[in-house]
Amino acid sequence: MNDKEYWDNKHIEHLPPKESGVTEFGQLAETYFVPQSRVLDLGAGAGMDSIYFAGKGHAVEATDLSDTALSRIREDLSPELADRVAIKNLDISKPFPYPDQSFDAVYASVSIHYFDDKTTEQVFSEIHRVIKPGGIAALMLNSKRDHEVAVGREIEKDYFEIPPDGIRKRYFDIDSTQVRAGKYFETLFLDDQGNRLRSTGGLEGGRD
Repeated sequence: MNDKEYWDNKHIEHLPPKESGVTEFGQLAETYFVPQSRVLDLGAGAGMDSIYFAGKGHAVEATDLSDTALSRIREDLSPELADRVAIKNLDISKPFPYPDQSFDAVYASVSIHYFDDKTTEQVFSEIHRVIKPGGIAALMLNSKRDHEVAVGREIEKDYFEIPPDGIRKRYFDIDSTQVRAGKYFETLFLDDQGNRLRSTGGLEGGRD
């Protein structure tokens, strides 16, 4: 099973209820966006946060590897917001198909920690490349506090294969996030005590 098939199946099984609305992380991140930002949502999933951003007046590029997830965004997107949300199939592990400094903000909620060290570095570099000077990177990452770490097989430092399906995930703490993101961003807010989506989470909000 390739990555696309995995995520299509995962979204079929676990798409959130339609009444779920914006996540707490999405609400927090949006407070850092300048008015009428152009926002790149990496791994938008069912698109609750993308739709929320559009409702706040932002222009959003909602991306995901899963066609199942993208179909859900199309279903839930109201006609009033349709011109503010572009929906695109995107493999985050590849170079992004956008020019330099295309976005005021890049948002990624539990979507960019599935890669080996080399690819993870490329993802952070690409996020930096497509953000305008002074823009915002809002990233929620897997925490080393996650219970999965204890049952996973470590492939490389902080990168684990997790049973039963063998999905590979990278886990971060304050220090490792600061080291990785500090190459590209000035930290505005960094936290490992979040309570949305998992028992722990993290936010890296950075300005170029």
